[in-house]
Amino acid sequence: MSMSFKILIVIMMARFLIGEKGAFAVDTPVNVEKEYQEAVDQFESLKKNLNPSLVLLFEEGQKTRIQGLHRHQRKLKSAYAQLKEKKEYWDKVYRLYHDLIDNYREIYPEISDDESQELKKEAGILSAGLIKGIGELQQRYKIGTFPIIHNLLIDVGFKKRGACKHWAEDLLTLIDSWEHPHYTSYWAEAHPGNILEHNVAVLAPKNTSFEKGILIDPWRTAGKPFWIRVSQDSHPWRQWGGYEPK
Repeated sequence: MSMSFKILIVIMMARFLIGEKGAFAVDTPVNVEKEYQEAVDQFESLKKNLNPSLVLLFEEGQKTRIQGLHRHQRKLKSAYAQLKEKKEYWDKVYRLYHDLIDNYREIYPEISDDESQELKKEAGILSAGLIKGIGELQQRYKIGTFPIIHNLLIDVGFKKRGACKHWAEDLLTLIDSWEHPHYTSYWAEAHPGNILEHNVAVLAPKNTSFEKGILIDPWRTAGKPFWIRVSQDSHPWRQWGGYEPK
């Protein structure tokens, strides 16, 4: 097989993999395990069929070398970037999905098969929607620097939103747009009223306090998805009374 023909085959395969699925709706059940595995397989399939030196170039992203790529190589770079982004998205969804389920099952270890399926559907909607929503909020807030600096830009009027309280508010609005009977949403705060004040959204298993849940705090990572058990975080969290748990 000639090199040019092989390149053509790889480009056609990349187009097929990217266009194989349309956009998904985050308010409908999603098979996280299946989507995650497909995203990994698609990316690895393309990567396996690329020259290792080309993969290294795509990963390094050196501007001067990228500019010297041929047209077909640029198409491959675009396909590589899209499939990598898809894989990274579903990797985050997969991890949050399992953390939510594990958190719930620690409180309620004995549930029926039917409820287990409902729990998985709910965790799938929450995890896929939250990871997608965090990315959209990062773009809307135009996060491009460290969290503290972004807060200063808000204070002087150069930015409108993107402080931790905005993240908490908008993420809770997002969470509460979906039905989540297995989880309760909370607003937690730490160091209220001083320069160290911090606010986060929390998801906790139903009929438990926010301390039993998982806090979602992309503010501290400049818009990248971040979550941790409330009990494992270093901040002295307490429930904020201005938000009614839902």
